This record gives sequence, C-alpha cells and structure tokens, in this order.
Amino acid sequence: MIIACLSAHRAYNTSTYVSTYQTAAQAEQAKTAGREVTPEQQKALDAAVSAKSANYPTEEALAEETKQRTELRSLLSWSASGWAYRHLEIYSWIAVAESLSFMLVGMALFRSGILTGERSSRTYWLMLIIAGGLGLMLRGVDFAWQARTAFELDIHRLNPLMSILRSAWYQKARLALTLAYVALIVLAVRGSMSAWKVPFRALGRMALTNYTLHSALTSLLFYAFGYLGAFGAVSLLMVTVVICLITTAFSMIWLRHFSMGPMEWLLRAMAYGTFSHARCSQAAAVIARSPAL
Repeated sequence: MIIACLSAHRAYNTSTYVSTYQTAAQAEQAKTAGREVTPEQQKALDAAVSAKSANYPTEEALAEETKQRTELRSLLSWSASGWAYRHLEIYSWIAVAESLSFMLVGMALFRSGILTGERSSRTYWLMLIIAGGLGLMLRGVDFAWQARTAFELDIHRLNPLMSILRSAWYQKARLALTLAYVALIVLAVRGSMSAWKVPFRALGRMALTNYTLHSALTSLLFYAFGYLGAFGAVSLLMVTVVICLITTAFSMIWLRHFSMGPMEWLLRAMAYGTFSHARCSQAAAVIARSPAL
C-alpha cells in the first residue's frame, strides 16, 4: 500500500513537471514566431533552462561548490541546510515512507525465511527469473526511452503518458530488482561462491560505519584533494570499486578485534546510555546467533 502511494505521488509530481516543460516548449515556439510570451510561459521556460543547466555546472559554479564544502563555516552551513531540507520539509516524509515500505518488505522476507536462506533453491531461482525479468524489463524500457534524447531533457519530445507511466512503475521496478538481488546473493553464497559469505557478513555488520566511511573518503578525494569533476564515467566506476575494496578489507580486519563497527558501537551507546567495550570475545556469540545461509 505504501509503495503504491509512493508510486502515485511520483507520477503526480512527474505530471506537474511535464506540464511545466510543455508550457516552456510553447514559450520557445512563441519566441521563435516573434510573439510575446506570458509571465506563466516565461516562468516555465526559466524552470526548463534551470533544470538543463543543473546538469552542466560552469567552472565558477564548481569552484563555488568546492569552496563551500571545504571551508568549515560554509560546510557546516551547507550541511545544516541540507539536513533541514531532508528532515524537516515534506521531502523527509516521502523518504521516511519509502524507507518504511522497504523495511517492512525486508521484515516479511526475514520472517518467511527468504532473507535467511531457509527456502528451497527453486524458490530463489523463481524469484531471480520472475522478479529480475520484470525489473530489468521495466528498467530497460525506461533506459531505451531516455536514450531517444541521449539522456537529455528535450522539452519538444515529451510524451506525458509515457513520462507518468515511467514514474508510476519506478518503485515497482525497484522492488522487483531488490527481490532478484536477494535471490542472487543467496544462490551465490550457497554455491561455489560461498567464500563470499565472510566479506558480505562483515559489510552487513558494519553498514553504518561503511556508509560514513564512504562519505569521508569521497569528500577527501573530490573536495580536499581537488578531484571534483576530474573523472569520467569509467574512472568513477573504478574509484567506486577501489573504495568498496578498501571498506571491505577494513571491515574484515576490524571485526577480528571487535564485535561491531565504531559507528554501530556509538549508536548503540547513545541508544542504551552505556559505553561498554565490544571486543572480539563477544563477536563469536553475535555470529552464532545470526542465521546461516
């Protein structure tokens, strides 16, 4: 139900944007024909230009952004405004609903034994084929549609119905691919790739720490060391792989000595009000209580 409401909300937002861009297209045609544009048309045209220019920031804009995120005072101001937008405005409730819906899906998968690997291999193969096929099909249609305009916003080639449909099935495709990923991982660790259990488990037990570490490493690389905008798509992919390898190795080494990551320990301490040590002597008990795939 929550996912259905999220899909409807996304489709509604898309219809609003499409209407704005269609008005912008009319404004361009009016200017080309030498006619005067209305204030509403000019506002829509400004919005379309702003949306396109956001994908191609100028050197001055990049320099300003780098300065904003590397100086302490401006960094704190930027972080505070971003936090307020994501947690105090209407956007935050949409994000909460989205997180809640997928958390409930995860709980259902856990209680049914799917997430813990207790179901038959046939179940996971069916999940992989059916959910993965559906998700890839929907994502493939979306990819092909955007490729028509080289993944650029073309206000003269909009199709309102297709745009709304793509938004409406976004969450469904996301859920379908999530189910397929779960099935693929379970099948992988059951089979010849069972050695991957150790790094996957380490990453899972230190998810919050790794999330924080990813932010710290990318901030250092792109802002502190000045590599913002210096990499292409392939190079960024390689950077991602390297960061994942670093955090995986860090997690495995850390858990040889402690039963939880530093951020997990801090969150636990804040929640329970106790600052107990989490040495490796406690790790065996934690692993023993966790379900085995």
